[in-house]
Amino acid sequence: MSFEMFRDLVKQRLAAGATPAAIRSELAGMGVRDSDVDVLLSHAKKPVDELQGREAVSMWDFLPLVPIWLGPIVIIIMAAFLDNPKLAVGIIVVGMIVHLIGKISIVILAFSEGIGWGIAWFFFQCLIELMLLVVQPKKFWKAFLCELVGVAMITLAFFVDAQAAAAFLEIKLPPP
Repeated sequence: MSFEMFRDLVKQRLAAGATPAAIRSELAGMGVRDSDVDVLLSHAKKPVDELQGREAVSMWDFLPLVPIWLGPIVIIIMAAFLDNPKLAVGIIVVGMIVHLIGKISIVILAFSEGIGWGIAWFFFQCLIELMLLVVQPKKFWKAFLCELVGVAMITLAFFVDAQAAAAFLEIKLPPP
């Protein structure tokens, strides 16, 4: 039997007027340990709404955290081996990958929030991302932070070597 079935059985027995000691002996006859009986008795007295406070953790909750931690480590390793022009291009590439992972996570989380949110994201990305961040901050902050870290890495590349970064992104810089 599942936990819910045992809990419902305990609720029924309590509603019928059985004492906790009688329920404990009945469940012991079914092979349920005393510590589990205590949990069942405590949960049987709680409303069902209190028991449903936890959600399953999905891959999209952890995926944005990976590049947030690995991106700077990759940049430090690249800095040890590359000269400035190549380092700037490498930082841009790593920043773009981190930003892309954040965007993909936002799209998937937006569609998991609702089909309307996902479709609206394609038309008004910045606005919908900020709205989702306000509506569900626990769910979206990691993906949003991943996007910001990607943008910060791309900006860092311009501090390392502005000419190489501008050449790679095909941007014309004003003359010095």
